[in-house]
Amino acid sequence: MAGPFLDQLLESLQYGAVPAEVRVVVLTHLLDLQPLADGHKNDIKTMWPALPLGLRNRLQQWLASAPTHPQTFENALVPASAGPVSKMAADARRSFMQERWLPFLRMLKSELDLVVSKAAQNFSPEKRLPSQAAIVQWVSICRKLTAEWHGRPNIAVMYEWMVEASEHSGDTGYNWNLIKVCRSPDSYVRIADGKLRKELYAASSGASKDKVEVHGLPDHNVGASAIDNTVLPNVLSNRDAKRLLVKEVLKRVFVVLLRCKQRRILRVLGLSLPVTPEALSDPARLEACGVAADSPALRALAGSGNLIADWGQLHRDDKVKFNEFLEVHLKAVQGGPSFPGLLSKREATALQLREFVSWVHANPGKVFQNNSALHRQLLLMGMWSGQISVIKRTEMEGYTIHRYLPFEWERSVDLIRVDESTGKLLVARPVASAEWSRLRKNAFPYADSHGMGISSGGIEEAGSGLLHELGTAAPTDEGAKMGNWLCNDIEKVVQEALVLNPPVSWAHILPGEDFHEVAQNPKAGSSIGATQHTQIARSHVKEWPLYSLSHAPVQCQEVGGLVDLVQVGDHADAFFLKITFPHSQHAAVCKLLKAVRCHILSSVSAVNVDFNVLCTSNGTGALVLIFTPIANISKDKGVGKNPFTGEVSSQYGLPVPAMDSGSGRGSIMCTSEEEWAAGLKGAVMLEGLYNLTRVPNAFKLTYECLQKELASPPPAPKAKVIKPFHRIPTTPKRPVFQDMLEGMIAAHADCRS
Repeated sequence: MAGPFLDQLLESLQYGAVPAEVRVVVLTHLLDLQPLADGHKNDIKTMWPALPLGLRNRLQQWLASAPTHPQTFENALVPASAGPVSKMAADARRSFMQERWLPFLRMLKSELDLVVSKAAQNFSPEKRLPSQAAIVQWVSICRKLTAEWHGRPNIAVMYEWMVEASEHSGDTGYNWNLIKVCRSPDSYVRIADGKLRKELYAASSGASKDKVEVHGLPDHNVGASAIDNTVLPNVLSNRDAKRLLVKEVLKRVFVVLLRCKQRRILRVLGLSLPVTPEALSDPARLEACGVAADSPALRALAGSGNLIADWGQLHRDDKVKFNEFLEVHLKAVQGGPSFPGLLSKREATALQLREFVSWVHANPGKVFQNNSALHRQLLLMGMWSGQISVIKRTEMEGYTIHRYLPFEWERSVDLIRVDESTGKLLVARPVASAEWSRLRKNAFPYADSHGMGISSGGIEEAGSGLLHELGTAAPTDEGAKMGNWLCNDIEKVVQEALVLNPPVSWAHILPGEDFHEVAQNPKAGSSIGATQHTQIARSHVKEWPLYSLSHAPVQCQEVGGLVDLVQVGDHADAFFLKITFPHSQHAAVCKLLKAVRCHILSSVSAVNVDFNVLCTSNGTGALVLIFTPIANISKDKGVGKNPFTGEVSSQYGLPVPAMDSGSGRGSIMCTSEEEWAAGLKGAVMLEGLYNLTRVPNAFKLTYECLQKELASPPPAPKAKVIKPFHRIPTTPKRPVFQDMLEGMIAAHADCRS
């Protein structure tokens, strides 16, 4: 190995006084390596001869295509300079762009290309995405870079990267770009083809079963809901743990053996790579050369045209047969049930251990029977007796097909929930609670770049220590695992909007960044009540004519921005509260809206009241929060009913039975011609929706609270403010993020300002 190359490699990895452990993380995840032994952390040259030849070639190729050391993306870890770079001189901005931001984008582009390549080669779903540890590292780098440029951190570009990468992970039912979308003539309503979405949804219904039967992965249908699987349970019976780990080893061995057989097939047939299916389809020639026509090696070779590189490239039938074969033989070796052979006096304990493992899978992040001492006792007893195994969380993530972006925040106000049985207001999470949001792709999207913000689920998220590795085996904050209904988490919505929206206008965002909206569906519009989550989409307030309306906004020093009351329907109570504020004033806004929400809930039947909350960018650097008090609509056979007024959705000819985060802004899905016709009425449809979902006296109660909390509250509207809107042309859906990154990197590579 040439000395200059190793010197250049060392220089690239060590530039900027990067700590040794970070160098290893970068090398590990950039090149898809296994973690290096401790003794090699500071000596790349020593470990070089031990690396496989193919891996050394990859290193050389990477370094040849990467910029020299001042431009490697690791410069992001160098301490930031004082003040936002975006406000500095042209030389400083150009230097930041070329030496720090564009290398980071190049790295993301390279990783995305690798994901797409693995998907195209039919790699197993869990092998396509980078490791969760790598993504956490990139989130940290992104926050540091954007904080240096804007003065405040955001992860907008990482979110777009994750959504695009997840499209190829096997965890997405369909691509949103396949769904037909159009606007009403007045542009107030955007209609999506709900019928096609249902068909695509139904077509992907077998994917979850395939994860287990075809790919041999742990069951992803765990937890209290379909989305309570962000972190898979890592507490397993000893038998199940052995089965999982042994399967993985045998799958790798099987792939190696198949690759050897494929080389033999190529040799006896006199073929070279790549091969075409036609070259392998002559039965007479195959028989003459001693090649079985139903050989898994032959089928895999014909399917890809190259030697097998991953288990996922096997034919589906071969994977199913292999898994069935393993199941039969593993059961024979391990001798029956998960908890065999305990003495009679321990039968009760064995039964409880079985119940404990089942509990962890059904309630990840919760303490067994609400008894922390019993939870710890059973965990230790099961591990000590060999009946329970705890697989490291980072190892378990290797069997998971989705990834997420975590970030931490702290509550500035109490989170109040409504007890459905008593109607009382209870503190769900007190002020100063440490929270984690985990942003992930929505597998069945109904918006651009559609994702979700899941709570931490009560387990350790920070760092990589013992508690982190214990994962669902050791809940650290059970109260963080909450339901989604009648618990409007305004602060969570705002916090996620903060990290997904650059605090600047369109003209000053970094290449790759974009604006996003975050909302939490009210109960009537939420299909999942057991797991708290927000809805995230690429958007901004100017895309929605309704939320762009204003009545008489007033500058209020209490929130550092504009407060407005906008009447939509014929009734005064058919309105929304609109607050436009700088990023720095988020705590004050949350405090104000907590007061308004609690005042309304304390004055009417709390279980019959809900709120539609959405926060997004206004495109000029501020955030806009929409707060709409609505009735908790009941639904029966597609018809919604207001519990206060008794009115039903059919009275207004609505295509939807209730308001949710989408329909409240003018985004609906229609499955019939009648629904399409109703949606095309645009503003008229929205007026009816707000009339249907109104809460009597909600405006009066809101205004009373604003008068109490604000020195200069906005004036009350006299009538609805919906007015003709200049048509927003239906623009083509945005190109995939992968192509956009390539164009942005090229456009800014030689920037002058």
